[in-house]
Formats: sequence, C-alpha cells, structure tokens
Amino acid sequence: MSTTVIAKGASGLRQTVIVGSHHFLGNEAKDVGGTDEGPDPYEYLLAALGTCTNMTVRMYANRKRWLLRGVTDRLVSCEKPHC
Repeated sequence: MSTTVIAKGASGLRQTVIVGSHHFLGNEAKDVGGTDEGPDPYEYLLAALGTCTNMTVRMYANRKRWLLRGVTDRLVSCEKPHC
C-alpha cells in the first residue's frame, strides 16, 4: 500500500499538507520568516517519531496482554539549522 503526501505553498512559508482525507498546515516560526500557523518540518518529524513509538508500545502491550493505561512521549528538538 502506497501513500501520497501533497505539500502545496502559494507564497511565503505556509504549506497546506494533504494526506488522504487529512488536511493540515505546516509553517515556520515568525523569527525565521513564517507566520507560525502550523508546526515546522522538524516538529512534524518529532510528532511522527513520538506517534510511532507510542503505537509500537501499545501494540506490544496488547500482544502481551499487559495492562497499559496510556503512553506519553516527550521529545525535545535540538538547535534547528535552517538551510
């Protein structure tokens, strides 16, 4: 199964991202020229990593039939080099 991700930008750094039926925004902070209307690419990568980790822990606990009330990850980025 393949997935298509579409990122569209008209002007500035604001991006509309489409993944299947899901639509969301990507942007940059105001101090680097964006309008801060959505997470930046680094934040989306951290969100993907946290989501994947949580889902993996949940699936593992389910297979082992372990009681797991919830999983919380806290991911912190380092300095962001802007190209």
